[in-house]
Amino acid sequence: MDETKYIILHRAAVKRLAETASSEAGDLSSPTERPPADVVTIESVNERDAADIARNPDLVASPSVPVSLIRPVATNSGAEDDALREAKEKGGSWGVLDVAPKADEKAGSSVVVAVLDTGIDGEHPAFRGVSLERKNFTRSPHDDDRVGHGTHCAGTIFGRDVNGVRIGVARGVRRALIGKVLDDEGIGETAAIAQAIQWAHQQGAQIISLSLGMDFARLVQFHEDLGKVRAEALSIALSAFRDTVRVFDGLVHSLSMLAVLQRRGVILVAASGNESARSAAKPYAVDVSLPAAAIGMVSTGAVGRGANGYEIGDFSNTNPQLCAPGVGIVSARRGGELSAMSGTSMATPHVAGVAALWWERTMRDNPNADGELVRRKLLESCRTSGFVPGVKIVDRGAGLTQAP
Repeated sequence: MDETKYIILHRAAVKRLAETASSEAGDLSSPTERPPADVVTIESVNERDAADIARNPDLVASPSVPVSLIRPVATNSGAEDDALREAKEKGGSWGVLDVAPKADEKAGSSVVVAVLDTGIDGEHPAFRGVSLERKNFTRSPHDDDRVGHGTHCAGTIFGRDVNGVRIGVARGVRRALIGKVLDDEGIGETAAIAQAIQWAHQQGAQIISLSLGMDFARLVQFHEDLGKVRAEALSIALSAFRDTVRVFDGLVHSLSMLAVLQRRGVILVAASGNESARSAAKPYAVDVSLPAAAIGMVSTGAVGRGANGYEIGDFSNTNPQLCAPGVGIVSARRGGELSAMSGTSMATPHVAGVAALWWERTMRDNPNADGELVRRKLLESCRTSGFVPGVKIVDRGAGLTQAP
């Protein structure tokens, strides 16, 4: 009997974590050092076992479904050249200069950041002095970045200056966890994402950046290509989306419970997605994608600069919690030098970098601070001015992320 890979959330484990966290929340004297409970496991099961799991009230299961990098939006070469020229003239990528103008070269040195993406070009000069701890969650034999997406995103979070051009928000980060969850074609699966999130947390990550997502429309098309009629394909995709949301909700919730027990925490930042087309002949905006849609994720939309202020990226999905620069962003290019890209993938690492700076500031002011306090600081500090007239809260969220 054929087997399918499932992500399984163990509700009883989550409940035990919550009860333990509640009983120990008031004791700040000694952090609990127990290892994280296996609240989410990955198992290959046959159809009969899957049915048994579905009937078990203590379990929530979802088949592992495809995810992909939030692909950068195509721009003409002239626009990329202009972005690179401007960055060289001003000494930095405009997004970094707008959200963290005061951050010095040592900012973020006490924070551990994880980037779950296509890997990283560890030889790029942007990452000199950074301890890169890597783990490959794909079937690719290559641990490095063969796509360039992960390298660009990592550069925006903690990249050092390249030839006098500032590309990184938190340039002082000294330790980074690099989870390769997307293969050399930029494709992965939700099971790998869940495993990588748990790995990053166990390794001490305080910030986890995810510029990837589940394309619902593509999943529907996938099942139609297998011969399913439209209604059945929609039903299968919707069921997978619903169950995946539940699993990731539970995973993020379990991490928040562990934050209480271990006196630390983790902030997960995820791209809202690029499936919208706001200036098309028939404009439309798609809702935030997975995993950004999970409760507890800091979902991130993208803005660009217009003549009258910040504009929501034409491609940026709706209902993000906040937004960040995501149009014409200059960062590290695989193989060396710099390149400009656009997308919510490019906005997300700005927020991850800003979160690292807020984490460092908050811990300096309050050694007992946890991830939830830092998350509130991140949202409360967002800038709501400077947008073009008519920008809706549903599109910009709390506003443009801002470093302390």
